[in-house]
Amino acid sequence: MSHSRKFIVSSTLCFFVLCGVIVGLGAQMLEKINMGFGVSVHSLPDEPDKAALEVIDRYFTSLKHPKRDQGTPVESYRIIDLDASNSNFIRIGAAVVFKGLSEEMPVTNFYVVKEDDYYRVESEKVIYDMAPSSPSYGEIISGARINEIK
Repeated sequence: MSHSRKFIVSSTLCFFVLCGVIVGLGAQMLEKINMGFGVSVHSLPDEPDKAALEVIDRYFTSLKHPKRDQGTPVESYRIIDLDASNSNFIRIGAAVVFKGLSEEMPVTNFYVVKEDDYYRVESEKVIYDMAPSSPSYGEIISGARINEIK
């Protein structure tokens, strides 16, 4: 096998391994965080934007120490923007840093949804391109909204 062909095969294999790691990271987005049926609206501030920020903070705090097999823990997060124009469906754009990764992931949308007397978090399931040689390195390469916490 020629040197260039070995490189291509190795690069392809590396890409698929990295995709597997990223899917593992995304697996935590599929797991339900143990917060009961959500966060009671009665335990939060009356202003929807302040309530949403408190709910998302609880959400990310729980992901800093996930249960076994819930994916890579969150190191930190940064709120980029918040849209509370619909108080029952508040969009929060956040950039997340996972433990073991030195860089912030692209902004992902999280939704704080009010149902009955509870708020829950929904997010977009995303896959980040983490192959260093890829032209779309560090970008979101796919996404679909999923239910986070019920």
